[in-house]
Amino acid sequence: MGKNVFENDNIQLEANSRHIISPDWNDLRIPVKKIYVDLGDDGSIDDSIFVVNNSPTGINDNPINEIPKGLN
Repeated sequence: MGKNVFENDNIQLEANSRHIISPDWNDLRIPVKKIYVDLGDDGSIDDSIFVVNNSPTGINDNPINEIPKGLN
């Protein structure tokens, strides 16, 4: 199992809303992710956007090989 980093500095999200990032769990290497948007945080999905991973690879990418003690 490996680690994948997702980064995109151009995502604009409204305040007072909830966002659910939905990757393709069968292949996390796919660079496009879907984000569901719940405007007003009322429990209903109002919109969705697709975003592309802009993360460089292999730069200061040190994997963490342990679970924090608070989560054990």
